[in-house]
Amino acid sequence: MNDRTSHPAVPTPDENAMLAFIEGELSSLDEVAFRRTLRHAPQVLDRLEAMRRDKAILRASMLRE
Repeated sequence: MNDRTSHPAVPTPDENAMLAFIEGELSSLDEVAFRRTLRHAPQVLDRLEAMRRDKAILRASMLRE
């Protein structure tokens, strides 16, 4: 007998939702739902937040030029 516990598939956002999060295009309600979807994977949410910050830095530096 296999001693691994089977887990139902954990929902994850699709690529379009992740990009919308990075771009800041989600409504506040959608962002709450997005964050809730990733509560099981905080490292993924951390990385997406870092990408969002990087994008803001790049945008700010481009606007200064």
